[in-house]
Amino acid sequence: MEKKPARKAKSTPEYDSHRQQNVLLEEMCTQIKIIAEGHSGLDHKMDGLNGRMGSMEGRMDSMEGKMSKIEGKMNNMEGKMNRMEGKMDSMENKLIEHDKRFDRVESAIIENSKDIKELKGDVNMVKDKLVEHDKRFDRIEDKLDTVTTDHEHRIQKLETT
Repeated sequence: MEKKPARKAKSTPEYDSHRQQNVLLEEMCTQIKIIAEGHSGLDHKMDGLNGRMGSMEGRMDSMEGKMSKIEGKMNNMEGKMNRMEGKMDSMENKLIEHDKRFDRVESAIIENSKDIKELKGDVNMVKDKLVEHDKRFDRIEDKLDTVTTDHEHRIQKLETT
């Protein structure tokens, strides 16, 4: 391959393409440097964020462990609450049974009270009859005494005669 001689562009005093290219390249270099510095700053910030994210991740792991412990304690408490609820239900059933027993005892007491009143009435009636019988016995005894005395007098008279 043959080399072609380089063409020189004719420069006109109004337009110098080589100079314009150099100006553009310098401007591009400046802007690339600005971008590179920005990129470096962003890279530095990203490293800081990565560090903070790692720290946050550690904290989250720690919090997750603590939350697991709390969850375990809550489950334990829930079990205890369920056992307490069972005991409370059992106590409530026992109280209901005791209420039923008290109702039966109260009914029996009321019934016994009625029977006692009836018995008191019967006892009073028996007492009244006993008093009446005592009076009758007293009268009979008096009559017997009178009759016995009369008989004794007769017997004495008979004996004397």
